[in-house]
Amino acid sequence: MTECIMTRQYHAYLDRYAGVYADSTHKELYRRYARLTRTLRELGVDNVVNIDAETVKMLALITRERGITQKAVLHDLTTVGNLCAFYGNDAVDKARTQYPALFYAPRSSRLPPLNKKELNAVLHACHKLAQSEDYVQVRSAGAVALCLGAGLRTIELRHVRVSGIDLNRRTVRVDVVKGGNTYGEPRTIPLIPSTIATIKRFLDKRITQPPTVSLSPYALVNPWRGTILSTNTLRKDKKHIEKLAGFEFDFRILRRTYAQIL
Repeated sequence: MTECIMTRQYHAYLDRYAGVYADSTHKELYRRYARLTRTLRELGVDNVVNIDAETVKMLALITRERGITQKAVLHDLTTVGNLCAFYGNDAVDKARTQYPALFYAPRSSRLPPLNKKELNAVLHACHKLAQSEDYVQVRSAGAVALCLGAGLRTIELRHVRVSGIDLNRRTVRVDVVKGGNTYGEPRTIPLIPSTIATIKRFLDKRITQPPTVSLSPYALVNPWRGTILSTNTLRKDKKHIEKLAGFEFDFRILRRTYAQIL
């Protein structure tokens, strides 16, 4: 099957921005452009220069009809707008002027941090699971304790190195950060004291694991391949803590809670 023109166009655009976007963002944009290209082809458009304001309008309406949230629709329109601008097409800007309602999304309030009861439940669950002989349970406790203890983003948590964790100084060094080499900066972060015992138990248990784990430079590692732990596996690990704590939470709320504690 012949590769469509728009596919070559967004590949050229993303190739130009390699190293500018963070790796995770770059991969996500490839997936998003592939999806958007399929929808635009349904509308009979296979070239960025042929996108006009009416095409942008139809793209927004179709994606909304498919149950995508307005916030996600805006992300899609911004993504198309960036590609159009790269090829000298201002169709998205014109659509913004002609159809402002398509670009409106009410502001959502920020979710609050964990309250004291929830925080204590998470800390208790981490401490209890850290005593398990099952390494996956201990790893789940260590992951949540590291995220809460240092307020880490997911990408930072996945790339934490064992050498960057200093329990004597109660700090964690983060070298891989959100934004890559653009706006993100490596930093050393103070740990919340109540998470240190769990982190220590996790590190002690980690040493006893097979070489793919024990010899890896990364704290959280895939036991079969010795590579960094995937985001999906982190989420699955977190469910062990959620089950014991009695409620669901995401890693972002742990980050907000860390900031509140500070």
